Amino acid sequence: MRGFILAAALLMAPALCLAQTADTTAHEVSFVTTSDGLKLEVLDYGGQGSPILLISGGGRTAHDFDAFAPRLAARHRVFAVTRRGLGQSDKPPLNPEAHTLARLIRDDVEVLDALKLPKATLAGWSLGGAELSGMAHHHPGRVTALVYLDAAYAYAFYAPANAYPDAVNVEIDLADLRDKLQAARFGAKADAARIYDQVLTRDLADLVTDIRAAAERRRQLSKGLAEGPPAPLSKLMTRQNMEKFPAVTGIPILAVFAIPASEPDLTPAARADEALMLKWRREQIGRYRAAHPAARIVEIDGADHDVFNSHPDIVLREIEALLDRVVSPAP
Repeated sequence: MRGFILAAALLMAPALCLAQTADTTAHEVSFVTTSDGLKLEVLDYGGQGSPILLISGGGRTAHDFDAFAPRLAARHRVFAVTRRGLGQSDKPPLNPEAHTLARLIRDDVEVLDALKLPKATLAGWSLGGAELSGMAHHHPGRVTALVYLDAAYAYAFYAPANAYPDAVNVEIDLADLRDKLQAARFGAKADAARIYDQVLTRDLADLVTDIRAAAERRRQLSKGLAEGPPAPLSKLMTRQNMEKFPAVTGIPILAVFAIPASEPDLTPAARADEALMLKWRREQIGRYRAAHPAARIVEIDGADHDVFNSHPDIVLREIEALLDRVVSPAP
């Protein structure tokens, strides 16, 4: 259950998750200025070999990788970025335009440009998986490989009835419908007809499926999942960071999923809720696996949501194995 709770906190209340321990890890700190004038904190952990850019989770910073990144730097050139609005990165106004997924993806491209990296392996934790999928779909030429660190959930891969995080699929459907209907309204006549047909024949059916699935989950759970209203930044990030991502093709993928250990001393109702959430998580992992037959899928029993910290040896081994297959050894 701890993994479920931590993941929900990262997604829904990032303003509460910013405390960091003292920074004693050997790395260099620099700042990349984006095209809209913000400075983003970038950590350089050194190393040689193929470059890796680590992308933090929702509400977190690049320093969450401080324990893991130096081990990765033994064979690779490792960087990490703190997204806008968090940590030492600049905080733009709380308006939708400054926090869209498209803007976050552009930030990642501009970080790669500033680091003079034509391509890199991207490793994202939690909500960072949305940026990974966005880079793969919109800038595939900049991506060597993708590593989803408990990050290949609904925000990173859309399939009807995905259950994790709870009801995010409904948010994705609504964002997608809004964008398509606006495009139909202001687009050419032929495009409008095509878009309206797609909405009627597929997208509304997806929305109905996802609403029914969300309603059924709430009926089955003994209590709601919400811990309270999201912080303003979290609300912006959650609602603006949605895209109906299909399966990624043509890019090597490692997707690591944490399977949380059962919590002790739960009430019977809480134990039943825990079993339901695990069932829905496994169903969602199954959809991801079926849609990505070439990907390496790793499920780690007893792992925390920050799986690279709770099980660093397994994660490091899997990343090394992936990159041994897809990049040439450093000279």
